[in-house]
Amino acid sequence: MSASQPDFRSFAVPPTRQHPGWIAISAIRQFRGLVIPAIILLWSRGGRGDGGGLLVFALLTAATLLWQIALWWNLTYEVLDGRLIVRSGALSRRERFVPLERVQAVDLADTPLQRVFGLATIRIETAAAGVKEADVRLEAVPRMDAEALRAGLLSARGVAVPIEEPAPPLFTLSTIDVLKAGATSGRIAPALAVLIFVAQLANEVLPDGAWSGLAERAPAVGVWGAVGVALAGALAAWLIAIFGAVLTWSGFELHREGDRLRISHGLLDRRRTSVPISRIQAVSVREGLLRRPFGLAEVTFTSAGWGKEGKDAGTLAPLIPVAAATVLIAAAAPRFSPPAPVPVLASPPPRAYAGYLLAAMKPAAALLAAAILLAAWLPNAAWWWGLLALAAVPVAAVHAWFELRDTGSGIDDGRVLVRQGGLNRTLTVTIPERVQWRQVLQNPFMRRAGLAHLALGIAGGRGKTATTVRQLPIAVVERLVAELANEGGPVLVDGYTSRHRDAPVAARGPDSKRMPFDERRDAGAGAGGAFRGSGTGGASPAP
Repeated sequence: MSASQPDFRSFAVPPTRQHPGWIAISAIRQFRGLVIPAIILLWSRGGRGDGGGLLVFALLTAATLLWQIALWWNLTYEVLDGRLIVRSGALSRRERFVPLERVQAVDLADTPLQRVFGLATIRIETAAAGVKEADVRLEAVPRMDAEALRAGLLSARGVAVPIEEPAPPLFTLSTIDVLKAGATSGRIAPALAVLIFVAQLANEVLPDGAWSGLAERAPAVGVWGAVGVALAGALAAWLIAIFGAVLTWSGFELHREGDRLRISHGLLDRRRTSVPISRIQAVSVREGLLRRPFGLAEVTFTSAGWGKEGKDAGTLAPLIPVAAATVLIAAAAPRFSPPAPVPVLASPPPRAYAGYLLAAMKPAAALLAAAILLAAWLPNAAWWWGLLALAAVPVAAVHAWFELRDTGSGIDDGRVLVRQGGLNRTLTVTIPERVQWRQVLQNPFMRRAGLAHLALGIAGGRGKTATTVRQLPIAVVERLVAELANEGGPVLVDGYTSRHRDAPVAARGPDSKRMPFDERRDAGAGAGGAFRGSGTGGASPAP
């Protein structure tokens, strides 16, 4: 064997079971969905005994514990002859063999309950990008054994695992910045879902008399009372979003270890993720509505793989000044570093504003209809009070104008740049070989105006994600598609007229067949050229 090649047989682990604490952890996971219904049942019955129900619950608990014990006893893992072997199954046995050369990343994580037992979850990512079974998870490995297994698996495939930190982190997040990240995240919708759940729980727990009293007072609530309740709910959701950011991003650190990025964060559920830089597909700089005035952004990346647990984007920095984002990306993933300043990109022309405005008016119309229905339902309010929601119309118009102004795309120095605008703004940077397919979309109105959407497909952890630039001039779209397809490969074409459909096809080579009207096909990745945006529309300041 060559000295440069790793010796996969040099690392071995005998057949090992997980820690017995896995039984308790798994049983708690099975029953946690029944805890709240059980509490509600006991509360609603006022403490009155229900022997039959308690007996059934006890039998289910005993059966679950026995089943978890059987699963724990039959799950073993070992490393032998350059393979990780995992055997599992109580009734039907399953053996899984993972060659060590296919191991891409080994990540550790722990929850508060795991820390009580001194355990950790070890997740081993294989080379099967985007496949549900691409991961091997061992959820109850003693912390020291998990560290040793991680070091052994990575060392066996030639990846150095330093005992000490080789260098300071590329990025850390202070406590103040964690609070800022939560306050400016704009993630109110998940927090509202939590409030709705709490309201439903209160509906079951509180006595009927409390709700009847509220029902008697409801007719006295007018429009301003409803607005006050809505504002109070929004404030509560905002505070919940801040609390969620503290739980998620506390202790955030980003390290680069050779050809990998190591990311760790979390207050209670501490997560440690190792990401091969070679599997990064795109990097995005996201400026939210609440962050743009302060020059702040979030830097995320899209990575292939990560199996069923993978998300389409990870996070390099939950909150960072926009001016520092380029420096961070250059240090973490240089191939995806945006140019500074961002060049003038091909943008939608002014005639595309009507399409942007129509798209922005759809949520405004839904809000107006909901407000009118709510005002008509309130006894002490007239239906026309709901017309106050018309205030959303100028907001939608401003959003459409910002979106038109900020949207653009182009290729610069071998990097594909896609900027999507609006009250929120995102700059996505990828490279031509990461573009899995290109799609051109048109409807009859856009064909008449000489416009088209350009969608670029990028491989992600759960399949393929698309980044779309809306309503560019058709000539610009064809030039971009031709540049991306200059090494061959089909293009997804939707709605091309006979006058336009052959333009991108000609760039695929003399042996390519003509693309029929409205045909859709997967497209291969092609290396890009040096096309720069033609500046057919306005350009916004670089994010």
